[in-house]
Amino acid sequence: MDDLREWFLARVEVQPSGCWRWVGDYDADGYGLARLPDRTVKAHRLSCELHHGDPSGLVVLHGCDTPACVNPAHLSLGTQKQNVADRIQKNRSASGEANGRAKLNPPKVRLIHRLLEQGSLSKTEIAGLFGIERKVVSKIEAGINWSQITGR
Repeated sequence: MDDLREWFLARVEVQPSGCWRWVGDYDADGYGLARLPDRTVKAHRLSCELHHGDPSGLVVLHGCDTPACVNPAHLSLGTQKQNVADRIQKNRSASGEANGRAKLNPPKVRLIHRLLEQGSLSKTEIAGLFGIERKVVSKIEAGINWSQITGR
């Protein structure tokens, strides 16, 4: 384990921010990859394993929100539910049209509001026009979804 710890620390660059930047390979999301003889593991998970114990069954949370950081003081273990709650609290979730799966955008939502006001189409018909579910139209009407966009 000491050899692995030495190998790991040789691949860390301490930043002025206090983050330890991984200087090895990275995945597409910017997380470091530690290529060990028997496996490839994300570098922050390896850091957690070396400094906090086996993270099996848990996710490793970054307190600093820097994917390349492997500083054990910036990492903690948690559940996926805690990870999602942290992302939402820090406003790092893609919402609205920034969500890659979004079928709507502000002009379409304004049109939905106008169609609802006119009353000539049912919510099911409006949903069909936009390729969305009826419940989404209802949530737009109630101001639950796309609340920042009004019909005007």
